[in-house]
Amino acid sequence: MAKKTGVSWAHSEIQLGEWTPTKAKSKNIGEVLRMPANILANASLSSDSLYPPALARQALSAFMLRQTTLDVIDVIRQQAEKSVCDGVIALDGPRGVGKSVTLLQTATHFAKEGWIVFYVSQPVQWVNGTEPFEPATANSPTTIYAQPAVAARILNHLLKLNGRDRLGQIKVADGRNVADVAQEGISDPSRSQAALDEILAAFAVDGKSRPRLLIAVDQVNTFYSTTAYHDTASKPITADKLAAVRSFASIFSLAKKLPHASLLCAADKSDTQHRAPVLAALLEAAKPIATKNTGKSEPTIGKRYHDVSKIDEFGVLLPKALAPASYDPLASATDLHPKIAGAIAVPAYDLYEVASAAAYYSDCGVFSNDVRIDRDFVEKELVLTGGNALKLHRRCLSL
Repeated sequence: MAKKTGVSWAHSEIQLGEWTPTKAKSKNIGEVLRMPANILANASLSSDSLYPPALARQALSAFMLRQTTLDVIDVIRQQAEKSVCDGVIALDGPRGVGKSVTLLQTATHFAKEGWIVFYVSQPVQWVNGTEPFEPATANSPTTIYAQPAVAARILNHLLKLNGRDRLGQIKVADGRNVADVAQEGISDPSRSQAALDEILAAFAVDGKSRPRLLIAVDQVNTFYSTTAYHDTASKPITADKLAAVRSFASIFSLAKKLPHASLLCAADKSDTQHRAPVLAALLEAAKPIATKNTGKSEPTIGKRYHDVSKIDEFGVLLPKALAPASYDPLASATDLHPKIAGAIAVPAYDLYEVASAAAYYSDCGVFSNDVRIDRDFVEKELVLTGGNALKLHRRCLSL
């Protein structure tokens, strides 16, 4: 009998299976699974939470298992078998379709399986002007800004997700282990950025003697945007000038090579403050990865004729290095542009998935009125929401 745990909603408790590696099978597709207790223990509504704040809210600690998640898990596993990581796997799709959930399920799956996982869920907190920052390279032609609190938080999340035992087996250049280096950076924030870079360098040395590595970043658009910070001349600082962002961006650009590792990202398309035209263009041009869920679909018209992206919105013809837009300050920072190996489209719910989600919401007592979950109801909601997971959730809350 599979382990059952409860999700509380409106003073009732729903018994659910738990999201563990043994559940990652086709026969469980459509089942709503609760995140493990040790994952939920680190979820909170605060902005510095290891996981998205929604994970700490009622009934949002459980998510449906979809074929897409199984596809992503397979692709990540195959990539990590390679001697050197060959690029970033990007999750693509419109707002509310479930990219963040898919990324979360994938990251927690591999963490439970014993991989080393860097999971970055809210990098918007790094660029939105809420964190202290200071010049780290004042005498350099290009000033890089350190964010000690951000780097310390990254290290803290690394320890929480992976544990000291797993990280303690890996040595940095001077012989100390990764767990101790991370703890030193947490205890002394002035050392946190250096500690983060030491750890990433250690992961790049030897991939055979350590567990497989996954770096999963949500809201990756923030890495290629203009931040809310300004320099001493009151000029906006772009994200590539922040040391923490730069540490990960240099890996995503393959400037730093990682053996037996996989890179996964998703962009937040609801964030209008941190748009990333360069990233949007790269995603548009990315080769779609054929999966069980998508098959070998033909590229869209936009992808087949992507050369038009070399003309910006003002009709200016640009060289390839400066595509997609002359107004994007990060267009010329080609050394930090992510090398996208391929994109996996996260599709909208089909009829079966809408039925499964609606039945779960009904069991939770979400509906304020007496709603009968039958075929007519499911077909209607599929049409009204377009199978968008976020829209369906909001619809069910309003009924």
